[in-house]
Amino acid sequence: MISTSDLTHQGRADPLVIAFKARQTGCLEVRHTTGDETLTVGQFDDPAIANAFAALPEPARATLLTLREWIFEQAARDDRIGTIVEDLKWGQPSYATRPKSGVPLRLGQPKDGSSCALYVPCQSALLGEVRDHYDGVETLNLWFEGNRGLHFDPSLPLPEAQLRHAIQLALTYYNRRKGR
Repeated sequence: MISTSDLTHQGRADPLVIAFKARQTGCLEVRHTTGDETLTVGQFDDPAIANAFAALPEPARATLLTLREWIFEQAARDDRIGTIVEDLKWGQPSYATRPKSGVPLRLGQPKDGSSCALYVPCQSALLGEVRDHYDGVETLNLWFEGNRGLHFDPSLPLPEAQLRHAIQLALTYYNRRKGR
């Protein structure tokens, strides 16, 4: 594994060095060091995705990495989902299913940085399904952005059961529509 100290040039991450080291090792582990604390950001096959997570401020980074883990965990648990393809869409980590069992998910922050979000294609009815379950539950750290985003405050406890349920609904969206 390589760390960000191996990937810097004059104290800044060098994308060419990152890409070269990732090709050498086949996997990239990104770590951020602040003072005496080292934080492992995660293991990634694509340095661009690693950079997208590394660029996020805390606590958003840790929160969105948790959602990333939940996406892969859900796919591993449910045979209907298939393989998760991790990519960047609009500069944000994106997770699509192959074969196409569900809608793609993106993880990110709105421009104001006040929350984190799980984004879905706005043409899908997915957030309507999630809203039917959880809208108006005032104790939850969860709110909706139309038909495209499910937001939560990264500095508060995550509504784990509800977010895991939303991920499961997203990754099986097309299969459920087809009755599978």
